[in-house]
Amino acid sequence: MVINSRLNRKVQDSVIQESVPLARDGDTIAEVRSLSSENWEKELDSGRKLLLIGNSSCQACAEWKNELAEWTPPDGLAILEIQLDQPGLGRFKIEHPWIASIQILPFNAIFNDGDIVEQWAGSGTSRLEEKLLSIMS
Repeated sequence: MVINSRLNRKVQDSVIQESVPLARDGDTIAEVRSLSSENWEKELDSGRKLLLIGNSSCQACAEWKNELAEWTPPDGLAILEIQLDQPGLGRFKIEHPWIASIQILPFNAIFNDGDIVEQWAGSGTSRLEEKLLSIMS
């Protein structure tokens, strides 16, 4: 993919541990990490992260995650997810008051070293790639 090649050149490396693999072209796999009350701050504070925001009963969220399983992310982009209906996320919601205004799931946010640089509702890898290219230009 031409877009992914351009993205790969622009994104810095980051590391994800304790991850669930997603399918990817070739032998390399992308990973998604579920955030919890214990790890969300550390994970979002460094590197470039795509945060998928949903809840456990959201069918569109599950479909978006499956679509990402077919996508080849650029090097250095970590894919994280958080379920808003999971217990213990009060501090996350206080630290990110914009969460209260989310009306459509799935919702996505791109963080760069702890700062939100892009956010939008919905899904689609072509739309995601456009967002990544716009913030890396």
